[in-house]
Amino acid sequence: MWVLITKLRSANTVETQQYHKAAKALLVLMPLLGITYVITIYAPTPDKKSEIIFECIRAVLLSTQDVPY
Repeated sequence: MWVLITKLRSANTVETQQYHKAAKALLVLMPLLGITYVITIYAPTPDKKSEIIFECIRAVLLSTQDVPY
């Protein structure tokens, strides 16, 4: 990522502007898609209802990140 950003700063063409936009999108998506794994660190209380809700939310978040092959 660092190499890409330094190369983008050196030139200013239409193509490099597109790469710059792609780099910004990557910086936004990395934490956005990784938030699911931060949430899974949280362990719900032993209450059965909260555990079921937590697992459903976790399953939905993880399924939205799957890449179809």
